[in-house]
Amino acid sequence: MFALGLLAALALTASAEAAFPGQNGKIAFVSDRDGNAEIYVMNPDGSGQANLTNNPAWDDVAPAMSPDGQRIAFIRRPLPGSGRPGRPEIYVMNVDGSGLTNLAGDPSAFTALGFSPDGQRIAFQSSREGNSEIYTMNLDGSTLTNLTNNAASDQLPAFAPDGRRIAFVRLLGTNFEIYTMAADGSDQKNITNNPENDFMGDFSPDGKRIAFTRGPSGMPFEIYTMNSDGSGQTNITKHPASDRGPAFSPDGQRIAFASDRDHPFSEIYTMAPDGSDLARLISNVNIVDSSPAWQPVPLPQAPPDTDGGQPSGPLATAPDSSSDPPAEPPISLDPSSGQPSPSRTRIVHRTIKLRRDCSRNRLRVSGHGVQVSFVRRLPRAHCRLTLRVSSESSGRRDLLIKRGRRTIRLIAVIRL
Repeated sequence: MFALGLLAALALTASAEAAFPGQNGKIAFVSDRDGNAEIYVMNPDGSGQANLTNNPAWDDVAPAMSPDGQRIAFIRRPLPGSGRPGRPEIYVMNVDGSGLTNLAGDPSAFTALGFSPDGQRIAFQSSREGNSEIYTMNLDGSTLTNLTNNAASDQLPAFAPDGRRIAFVRLLGTNFEIYTMAADGSDQKNITNNPENDFMGDFSPDGKRIAFTRGPSGMPFEIYTMNSDGSGQTNITKHPASDRGPAFSPDGQRIAFASDRDHPFSEIYTMAPDGSDLARLISNVNIVDSSPAWQPVPLPQAPPDTDGGQPSGPLATAPDSSSDPPAEPPISLDPSSGQPSPSRTRIVHRTIKLRRDCSRNRLRVSGHGVQVSFVRRLPRAHCRLTLRVSSESSGRRDLLIKRGRRTIRLIAVIRL
């Protein structure tokens, strides 16, 4: 009973999903500021807070963002003590609160759920077969599959960003441990192996790290990170208050979480992945704000080639079979001044034609402290791509590569 009570205590502050890669969009979270638990969204700096669900008759909890950032899945359940008939059910809505759809009624899907990376399935927990198990189903409620099928209690599922594995929490006696398994339920492994209680939080966007909550049999909880195989477990909060429900940002540079460090009720904070650079996003007295989930905004795509993949225009380098290619002039973020433009996001790109002698294919792009070089070698008949990045600024950079049959296009997305 104590273990179930501990899980219930975390229900409003739990987060269990993958941080899908992209630019940082809005943060969805749960708040009881209007008298019951509702799903809200806000900007990454805490501004623009808005109630999406606006349903005083029910509690709405456990928001999970879709990989394309266009939908939010959540759990709707009767208000505690209301006597209202019904059971927790899974809903999906658009990120503006419209298009509300009931996916499935379920007697125990009350703590967490998460989208698959392709956005076509949802993982969740259910006790429909007698004890809590991890299931997946399609967004229309079809193809229900029990993945864990175990006598233990399994909860809080989260897909890895590549979709190959699912992390979840298993109750062993009175101790909660984090496990991973293949997406079909096979190869289940305990990756925490710790006498304290561990609760699943979030995969990093590259799938290499997991942020999670750890605590003894009671408060306070701390936020840890570890490698996806369970190695390298590190306490990143180290605070006497209770910190829980970590969620990576889509760019991997921040972790949002809930904490009662500034007053007895939970608020939302962000920090760097090493626990530094703490920022308090919400300041509400006597209000519980919890369960952050970050919206991924897809990165801009490469502009399409209009010549069948061949380079054209002033960005193309003419073929040369007898000499090294001339040095490429740097691409400035602001063509007129060479300084960063006032815009918060700039995109620069350049296309080159590949030479038969791979060692002579080079491209250099610089701007606002970003320098990229491509060097191609020749193993057998193919050129190998090597990417070097040097940075002299704190601006956020994302690099996309579009490769044609005989061309390579670099797109540098630089957020100032």
